[in-house]
Amino acid sequence: MREHGEHRDEDDVAGIEGNDPTTVTASSLGELETSSLYDSLLRGVAAGTSSVRIDAEVGPHRKFVLQQEIGSGAMGRVYRALDRYLLRDVAIKFILRPEGMNYDDFMALFWQEAHIIARLDQHDNIVRILDVDRSTYPPFIVMEYLDGQSLEKMLRRGPIDLQTVLHVMIAAARGLGEAHSKGVCHRDLKPSNIFVQKTGRVKLLDFGLARIRSHLFETSTTKDRFVNIPSVPPLANAGTPAYMAPEQWRGEDADTATDLWAMGAILYRLLAKAPPFDADSLTVLSSRVLSGEPPASLTNPCPEAPAEVCELIERLLRFERSERPRNISEVIAVLESALRKISNEAQQDPVVLTSRSSVRSSETWSTRRMDHHLAHGSEPDRPLRYWEKLLLVLVSGSDSGVDIFPEHFPTWILNNADVTCDVLHCPPSQTGDLGEGAIRLRGHLNAHIKRPRHIFLITQGEGTNIVLRMLLDEARRLRPRNGGKIEFDVRSLFYRTRHVAILGPGRGIATAHHVGGPHANLDTAPLVAELVSEAQHFLEATLPTPAIHYFGIGDNNSSMHSNSLPVKSLAAALTRPEMILARETIARTFELDCSAKITSLVGPIDGSGTDDVYSTVPDADAATQAEVFEELLTLARSQHQRPLAIVIAGDAGVGKSTVLRMTARHLCSEFITDNGAVLPILIPLYFASLTPERLAVLDTEASEERRGRVFHDLLLDWWCEWFNDITYTKAIEIDWIRARLRSEPVMLILDGIDEFITNHPTLSISDFQQMLAFVGSEYHQNGWLTVVFGVRSTQPGLPLLTSSNVHEILRLTTAQAMRQFPAASIWLSAGNDAAIKKLLFTPLILAQLNTRRPPSMLRPSTNGEVILLALTTIIEQSDLCGRLDGKGQPIDAQRWIDALMAVAWCLFRRLRGEIATTTLKFDGDDLYRSWEKHLENTQQQAQGQRLLSGFHLLCEDRACDALLHRTILYPTGRGEVRFIHREWQDFLAARYLAQVVVYRHVDEFRHVGNTARISQMAGDLLCQAGVCIDEALIFALLQRAHDTGARLITANFSALLTNSRVLMEGPAIDAFLSAVHTMPAIARCITLIGLGYRTLRGDDASAQDLRHRLVRVFRDYLSTAVAGDDLGVMRSVAWCYWRAYSQRFGGPLVTDDWPGLDDNAERAVLAMMCSTTEGGPRFLVVHRSVQMALLEVQQVVPEDPFRPISGVHYLYCLCVARRHGAGIAELGRELPAILAHDSPYAAAIENYQLVPELREVLAACRRLELAP
Repeated sequence: MREHGEHRDEDDVAGIEGNDPTTVTASSLGELETSSLYDSLLRGVAAGTSSVRIDAEVGPHRKFVLQQEIGSGAMGRVYRALDRYLLRDVAIKFILRPEGMNYDDFMALFWQEAHIIARLDQHDNIVRILDVDRSTYPPFIVMEYLDGQSLEKMLRRGPIDLQTVLHVMIAAARGLGEAHSKGVCHRDLKPSNIFVQKTGRVKLLDFGLARIRSHLFETSTTKDRFVNIPSVPPLANAGTPAYMAPEQWRGEDADTATDLWAMGAILYRLLAKAPPFDADSLTVLSSRVLSGEPPASLTNPCPEAPAEVCELIERLLRFERSERPRNISEVIAVLESALRKISNEAQQDPVVLTSRSSVRSSETWSTRRMDHHLAHGSEPDRPLRYWEKLLLVLVSGSDSGVDIFPEHFPTWILNNADVTCDVLHCPPSQTGDLGEGAIRLRGHLNAHIKRPRHIFLITQGEGTNIVLRMLLDEARRLRPRNGGKIEFDVRSLFYRTRHVAILGPGRGIATAHHVGGPHANLDTAPLVAELVSEAQHFLEATLPTPAIHYFGIGDNNSSMHSNSLPVKSLAAALTRPEMILARETIARTFELDCSAKITSLVGPIDGSGTDDVYSTVPDADAATQAEVFEELLTLARSQHQRPLAIVIAGDAGVGKSTVLRMTARHLCSEFITDNGAVLPILIPLYFASLTPERLAVLDTEASEERRGRVFHDLLLDWWCEWFNDITYTKAIEIDWIRARLRSEPVMLILDGIDEFITNHPTLSISDFQQMLAFVGSEYHQNGWLTVVFGVRSTQPGLPLLTSSNVHEILRLTTAQAMRQFPAASIWLSAGNDAAIKKLLFTPLILAQLNTRRPPSMLRPSTNGEVILLALTTIIEQSDLCGRLDGKGQPIDAQRWIDALMAVAWCLFRRLRGEIATTTLKFDGDDLYRSWEKHLENTQQQAQGQRLLSGFHLLCEDRACDALLHRTILYPTGRGEVRFIHREWQDFLAARYLAQVVVYRHVDEFRHVGNTARISQMAGDLLCQAGVCIDEALIFALLQRAHDTGARLITANFSALLTNSRVLMEGPAIDAFLSAVHTMPAIARCITLIGLGYRTLRGDDASAQDLRHRLVRVFRDYLSTAVAGDDLGVMRSVAWCYWRAYSQRFGGPLVTDDWPGLDDNAERAVLAMMCSTTEGGPRFLVVHRSVQMALLEVQQVVPEDPFRPISGVHYLYCLCVARRHGAGIAELGRELPAILAHDSPYAAAIENYQLVPELREVLAACRRLELAP
């Protein structure tokens, strides 16, 4: 769009030269086609264009920041601007008042016409108007910013093929029809007002502005300067000369027929490559149009144009309006009919398609046509499916044009392979033009392939050359230009094609597992050589390329049957497990990296400095992504005395998974060319979801060796199911994997251990340690086996694995980030805060910001802002903004983010890393209704309407499907999705939790687990928004806890307060602490211990008020003024915190001795940690999340100087639960390491100077653990 992505050079035409405004310079036909006569003349009317400063802030609350002038004309200027609230680019068009026109009249006219334009912005083919502002001068219109090019620019670049012409003009006609149906005429339709986005969507521009221009001119004092120009019409209805209808030249009113003339003129130019009326001056052009003579026939300049289209253009360009088509619907009908006929002709014969999903072995496949279907068995009219994961394509062809595939050929192959697929049969080619045949084949496939990811092409005769030529053209389309990177398009036929089987004369089989192998068919050798040359770029980038097989079938097809060697070999090519594994690993890892916008690894820069980037894992080899990648390849290719274990660690977002995916892809590429090379088995544990029933088998195994074996089998069994589900066959079996692990070169990669453990709370790092011990024992003779673990460096228990070979991927230095992501430099300069810099200087975030360049004054101040900017960038680039919801309203980035927020919360509530789309839609509907009811009950409908509209997107099938496939969610197979990275999920869940507080939807605290990270991020968001916890929220929370009896509502709320710095008003603190005695014991314990930790930390504005009030509560506990079943442990907690406060902040000292932890304290804690029955303690599922949260705290005690008091008392509670058989299974694996006398944990407790008595609490824990 000239306002939206291109400089408006076409409007800079000098329409007036010297004193003769009718003289047109040079071969001014192009100027007549692109320049609005009205704009040209109004250059003398506009009252001096106001200069608007770049970086100026305009609009209400200075919402828009001007960034770049992208167009100008007599009407004013157009700028690209940033919407600071929604963080999206927009186009702003300032409209200028002409000299002599009354200001009030001008503003009234502007407002009236803006309303007309706004009525049209709900249509997909009309540019959307986002806002209008007339509060200042000049007034402006805010429009969507479009990325692409105008039809005029496309014409200047060369001829446009017929199908594209029809597609574009049909879309433009639909937009025009929408306007006409609402009584609006365009008046200035021309190629530069038809805009084609990069996504292919067509938009009409400048609706309504022609009428504004008309009024501006008619009311201007300079009108008289132009009315006497020869051959220039009265300008009330003038447009662009080359597309002006006779009535416009005569100065008559414009109507819908006027727009139809312009449509005809545009169509004529697109087909004839010239305008309908040729002229070198306005005088000549006017006389030709007004003569009534029709333009030259399209027969000669465009012989391929369909007859009905030529006839339509002739009618559109008729002199009399009444002789033109009655309405735009007639135009659309003719163009659509022509497009359908062209598509059918391109197919030549009916495409043959069917499905084998229910075909029995007794059924046959036939190549006879029946209503465009392939008839098989007793179901010749079975509807087309297009749903299977495999598409078998038969491309026949012979010199005589006769189909030479045997009648039952597909049945033989599929029965031998035992796979389910769709079959597409492309009939013999009747043309000798190889290029045309390739285009037609591509048209067949693109028209019918929607979902199938895997294509298997089988070809004979001339069909072979057509197939190879098509793949060659596809490869050339994707190849790098000017040294750029290869374009990845998952829809490309080159990427989708897994195999090409060539059937030809002779005997034997030749197979190249990539396009670079030898082939026996001499006729195709030149094309194969060209394809090999083109594919070299893809091979070097370790991208998927088709495997080409040659099968000799003798002199003819008569020797082929269901058990013949070619048929069995074709079936084997479909189902060979190692090749399926290698090819699918290449394809899927590249897809995932591209979705995250990661295409290369970060390497070292000599002399760049370290920026204080250092290793956080003891004894780890710290390095860059590229260095770790090279080290992994070296270790994989080397033989060792026994299986080698490697740990790849690093902070969130540094690219651990990227390195592991690229390693797997590189090794798979080597394996395809050399079957003796290392075969990687990449197990993406972040996709895994093991049911509790499946994991229960672990609890039945007493020995670590047995647990390691069972866990090993569980993981491999899940992965086999998952991998087979995402492919078209069940070729991968656990026995096959075990056999390769036992004796073949294999790199077993387990990526995402930290996310896997988060999603499976019953598991821990010790399970992987036991599995590794089993692998080392079971496969000890295979020195070519390498086991790689990918895990976050902050994962609790990581030292259990660090006895292995450990490599840590470091965060980026400034020099590395600037080199790898140069367009994000403005963000890099903002990373002054250490926490922001830690997050910002990671490839995960910079890859998103690398495409967004905001104004210089914008700086992210928190981690949340950085993530939000990256999310907004992703959504804006996905073309989701502007889609219409179920009510016809456009969806902006904010609403999409709110919908993603709901997705994250649904996953969080279920403690899942992935979720079935059907389940998600159900949960989304439940969440929406819950919020709708809450907002209504609390009379917050108006404030929460926008948030609610975002949640509602999960209830709309089309919007939900777009959200799941075009943002930061990734399909994992089996109809499930997950977030590309846990960082996104945690942030969005925290954002949801912040909204819970803002809208006081306290019932949601029933679902929150005590997750410190999410609570911390939620608190940061609330602080950033200036939200304080007030008394009304506390009362609502306490009332809900009382009404529902939900024990953990207050405990979960306390977790938010504990782990964040969210401010609390004084009355809110009083109300909350006054109600402590009414809380369940576990909630009371978590509240007081947690708030005690926050106040001891003392790093927020509410800490002092909290501390003063907590001291009073602690004093009551020590004076026995309160009672409760947590009294014993809480006395110890109160004494320890009071002593720490006096040591750290001053104040009265504790005079009494430490109260100790006796048997009564143990019994009280047991009642708090589990249910007690006559049969003894009973562990309930509800206790799991609490115990896991308390165990999680233990991991940070050695690092956080304010955690020892809360940590060791939580540890005491866990030890009591374990002592009486009511603890979670993880305690048995984690406690021994924690309680060891030489552990970092023990050192932190025993050396704690503020409260030396904590060593007594630790001693009590050890006694409980050692007790029989």
